[in-house]
Amino acid sequence: LDHAFRDRLRFVHYNDHRDVCEALKDHSHIPLDEMCLPSNMTAVFPSGCWIGACQHHPKVLLYELKYMGCVRQANPERMIADEHEFHRPLQAIRWELNNAPWWWLDWRALQLISVSLEQRKHALIDGFLPDVQWRAIYSEALRLEATGQMEPGRRKGTSHITDDDADLMNRSDKLYQWTMLDDNMAYCGDADERAPSIGKFDAPARDALVNALKEGGNQIHPAVTARLSRTDLREKAMVTIYRASTRGRYQQHVDSHDAKFRQL
Repeated sequence: LDHAFRDRLRFVHYNDHRDVCEALKDHSHIPLDEMCLPSNMTAVFPSGCWIGACQHHPKVLLYELKYMGCVRQANPERMIADEHEFHRPLQAIRWELNNAPWWWLDWRALQLISVSLEQRKHALIDGFLPDVQWRAIYSEALRLEATGQMEPGRRKGTSHITDDDADLMNRSDKLYQWTMLDDNMAYCGDADERAPSIGKFDAPARDALVNALKEGGNQIHPAVTARLSRTDLREKAMVTIYRASTRGRYQQHVDSHDAKFRQL
């Protein structure tokens, strides 16, 4: 580990109380009794999560160390180019149209969005929904959370992941222990009474944008229209919260069981 990851790793002996306290000064929430076990290697990550028994099951530790090596700061020149070529022109159209609902269906906006999808494989649309609409959706998401209607994603894991010896899903609910899925979610369809704003505001807007890109035309990049030609269905909205209290974060992944059917 020291040879391969020296630039992102620090070792501390559990008996060295001073070094342990120094290493954990920004993570006082982590239980010391889990950290300082004889004959045990425990890893603490910058996110504030930890994982034990790495001497037997190093999978999580190696994943995090490799992940840290893959993360790079965004290229400043690329960010400036995106701002000038896409974001500013798109927002200029938005304000020219007085921020009207579905302003992004203007042919000039669709052209910019389709070019961004072709060149960058994503398009960020600031102001996609009017403030009153997204705030309604946000309020409903908070209510789902407050009323206990969100289920931890890790409890939906398949058995081969849940039963993994590296404890990828934190089976014992140990405080702040690393887990593959630390999201809390509720699936809401268009007619879900718990979140009516999704069917009223969000779903129709997304359908309108996708259908406009799918229908194509002179203003739409043909490659985008071709890729969307078989995009005919959509799933329920997945309302998700990552709690700061558990150091939750999105883990980059692909759902291998059904990802091959997804276009967006």
